[in-house]
Amino acid sequence: MNTIFKHKILAGAVLFAALFAGTSCEDKIGPEVTPEAPYADKTLYEVIVADDNLTDFVEVLRACNLPGSKFDVADSLFNTSRVYTLWAPVNGAFKKDSVIKRINDGHRDDVMKTFVESHVANHLHAAKGIFEKNNFVMMVNDKMVVFEGSYKTGYKFGGRNLVDDNIKVLNGMLHKLEKASRYKYNIWEYLRMDKTTLGGHEIDSFANFLYSYNDTKFDEYQSIPGSLVNGEQTYLDSVFVTTNKLLSVYNGVGPIEAEDSLYDIYVPTNAVWNSFMKQAEKHFNYSTKNLPASIKADARYIDSLKHFYPRYNMVKYLTFSEYEQMYAEDDSLLPANRDKWERPVFKPGLFDGSVVYDEELSNGTFNIINKFPYSIFELWHDTIKIEGENTEMRISTNGVEEHRFFTVTRGQMRPVYRDYDKKGGSRLSGDSYYEAYTQGNTAKVSYRLPNVKSASYKIAIILVPKDISVESQEANKPACLNLSISQNGEQQPVYQATMISNDPNRVDTLFFPVSYIDKTPKPITFPYCEYYNTHKNTDFTTTLDITSWGLGTNDKTLRIDAILLIPVEDAE
Repeated sequence: MNTIFKHKILAGAVLFAALFAGTSCEDKIGPEVTPEAPYADKTLYEVIVADDNLTDFVEVLRACNLPGSKFDVADSLFNTSRVYTLWAPVNGAFKKDSVIKRINDGHRDDVMKTFVESHVANHLHAAKGIFEKNNFVMMVNDKMVVFEGSYKTGYKFGGRNLVDDNIKVLNGMLHKLEKASRYKYNIWEYLRMDKTTLGGHEIDSFANFLYSYNDTKFDEYQSIPGSLVNGEQTYLDSVFVTTNKLLSVYNGVGPIEAEDSLYDIYVPTNAVWNSFMKQAEKHFNYSTKNLPASIKADARYIDSLKHFYPRYNMVKYLTFSEYEQMYAEDDSLLPANRDKWERPVFKPGLFDGSVVYDEELSNGTFNIINKFPYSIFELWHDTIKIEGENTEMRISTNGVEEHRFFTVTRGQMRPVYRDYDKKGGSRLSGDSYYEAYTQGNTAKVSYRLPNVKSASYKIAIILVPKDISVESQEANKPACLNLSISQNGEQQPVYQATMISNDPNRVDTLFFPVSYIDKTPKPITFPYCEYYNTHKNTDFTTTLDITSWGLGTNDKTLRIDAILLIPVEDAE
């Protein structure tokens, strides 16, 4: 599910009137006023343009007029039959010349959103009674602003004092502010700030990656049609809907554009980002030869995979939801989006010493970090595990007779594998294993290897002995294994000389490949990455062949508990 934004491109007199189309039917009749009310027959527009102490605010409204248009923004905003509340900053409450300069510099829409609409709300909001600090008012720009106070202490809007209040007019209510309300950006908006606002720190690498997944489309069903021009439909109110898959609850950083939740986000500087990506991208070296059939195999798509996955796996661990924290144990930090796969839990203090800038925003705390706290092993380069009994990953058994044995729950008889714990063996992974028996001298089983990166791994095969029960007096035979891996259609033996035998009297882990000289395990480096998000096991083409040689005193039967690919850190 993608996060959705709506934004409108409006024309003519509909431009600002449409900003307030969300009021209820009862608002249209206006508030009740007594005959003695001085502005009972005047609109908000008429009142503010006649007020000598609100000329700065009115000048800003008029500066927002469309170039070359006789249309008056202030008139459109308040000279209607709808009901609004305006908290108007008095003269000297803000830097009028700076605001108008921003309009003239081409930032008119931004001024409308961050300044004008920050002082206007639908419906009546009178200053009366007692308002707590959690009394929020929804402004027409969808921001929540606190309107608090009492008749004894006075009232505040967005922390600013009211110098005059409850001025009833024909279509609403007017309050006056001693200082303009400060617009509070949310995290999503704040990512677009320049380095002068962010303490000199540059973060556009992080921001550009997220924003690059914005997808904006015209929505004719929510748009208001106008006349036909040359046979084509025009629109008075054109609604465009933007989605971004990286702001979904289940992907990326979480819905950091939402105003109804609180998050803590940690944004790396460009220097930190670029340094980490230099290391990360080499683990995502894709080849067109071994891509799944469902993926279009061209160079452009390969580059997009290499670009996307290291960045995606980085950003999704940098946002934490304060709501989700209520369910964390031991004050741990939980990522804002909790995918269906297991995600690590990080302890407080993880970012200590790395935060170089922070700011409280409308939906949480924005932090900039100059040090990345995770290694690639914590983000994506973790151990890959395939259970021996996994029928989806096991692709062939080379003509052998197949058996699967399960240990069972406590209190029930365990067939074959009765007292393995007493002999010092470890518990079986998943309480089960896979057995391949052959009438010949060799047994061979092949498995798909999912999500391998173009990186180095040690390969471990966990073998189960024939029988280690206390009652058994039979001498178990060791298995003698050889492994080979096929990737990109080219077979690469991971063991080339002496075969490796297990300890037949315990659950034993054999590491491959082994050095021919000193017999110590050495890593194997995969040249290509097979890391996809298609959720289809058949997409993985990297395969592992395990062969057991049953010659002489060796056991020809394969009993596989699990296969592990253990990542090895890159050599300097």
